[in-house]
Amino acid sequence: MKKIYRLVYEDLTHLGGPMGTEYTTYSHMGTYSAPKTARAEAAKNYARKSGKVVKALKWYKESPTHFRTDDLLFVMYHIYEDTVE
Repeated sequence: MKKIYRLVYEDLTHLGGPMGTEYTTYSHMGTYSAPKTARAEAAKNYARKSGKVVKALKWYKESPTHFRTDDLLFVMYHIYEDTVE
């Protein structure tokens, strides 16, 4: 059994509209062999999209197998840990 880490991009740009019309969308950004690699890819993606210099993002543990960043105004990143054979 091996652990893998799925990086997911949550698009928050459709929030803030009239009640009942808000929604978010999710995009799979890749599967990684280490959480450190997934976190680095999220920071690189955020820096490219925001135009800000970012070395690392702050991560929170939501559950034993789910980590997330803060709401970064237009995006939120998630890492899910899975086990494969």
